[in-house]
Amino acid sequence: MHKPVPHPSSLSKIRQQLGAGGSDHMAELNTHLVRKAQEERLLKNRNKVRVDTTVVEADIHHPTDSGLIADTVRVVTRLVKQARAAVGEARTAVRDRTRSIKKRVLAITKVLKRRTQEAVEEVRRITGEMADIAEKTLKAARGVVEHLRREAQNLARTVQARQQRLEVQLERALALGEQIIKQARQVNAGQLILPDRVVSIFDPEARPIKRGKAHRETEFGYKIRLTENAERLVTEYAT
Repeated sequence: MHKPVPHPSSLSKIRQQLGAGGSDHMAELNTHLVRKAQEERLLKNRNKVRVDTTVVEADIHHPTDSGLIADTVRVVTRLVKQARAAVGEARTAVRDRTRSIKKRVLAITKVLKRRTQEAVEEVRRITGEMADIAEKTLKAARGVVEHLRREAQNLARTVQARQQRLEVQLERALALGEQIIKQARQVNAGQLILPDRVVSIFDPEARPIKRGKAHRETEFGYKIRLTENAERLVTEYAT
């Protein structure tokens, strides 16, 4: 009991190191902890538990259509460059349109300061332009993916493995990017309720959650259900 308490960020860092299966591994660790507590007879009251729900915010910036499109173009462009560099491919390329996207993001920031209906229409127009630019990037990226896939048989095994990993990441980013562009056009057309809205290309499973707080009506993250026993040990949880 006299030892220092770990910093709250320790579990987050451990989960990141565990990779894609981090959640499953953390669940296994929690199950093992409960079993160990049972063996040590630390769980005295078996009939009394408390079940509660809370929201854990995702580590993402506030999602806007323009911001999500900018993230899409940046991520896809970076992954294409990495894939081409991994296989030493110089004949295919994707035009870097990140500067064009940045200019339009800054333009939206300036327009929104006016807070008028004309400004809203101007933002929709600029967002439409960004969606057009992103579509060109995604189309070119898919062409590069197809080309690299055809050339993969001529690569060494180690290079093939790395190229395949990048290909999987790129395919995932392209699929999310297409959905982001689609929802941006839907919002521009006046459709504001989108049940499956993507709020982050980096954490696509995060959801918009309304909690009714006065200072922040909507949060973005995950709902967590926790079950605690009388000794405050978390015996079960679900995301």
